[in-house]
Amino acid sequence: GEYLKAHGQKGYIDFHCCGEMWMSPWSWTTTLPPAEDYQHQMDANEKCVTAIKQVNGKQYAYGPISHVIYVASGSSVDYAYGELGDRYSVAVELPGTFTSPATII
Repeated sequence: GEYLKAHGQKGYIDFHCCGEMWMSPWSWTTTLPPAEDYQHQMDANEKCVTAIKQVNGKQYAYGPISHVIYVASGSSVDYAYGELGDRYSVAVELPGTFTSPATII
């Protein structure tokens, strides 16, 4: 964490497979981040999923991890946001399966 802080990290993306989801903090609780951060996060999330849909027609679900998929502790997205201050910290569940070809990622 200290290395990232020292080098001016501005955002964080944690890519996963599979599910077509674009998710922001929090994962450990269903409580939403502070209103200003939450609004910025949701605006950015919406822009990202809109761009994805325009490119490949995929409709990603989006919002806080705990609301989109489930409550989970130990998320690197929560750490990047809560400890490092990365407002734009997201977990992205890519389409396909673990054996999908690279062309759909």
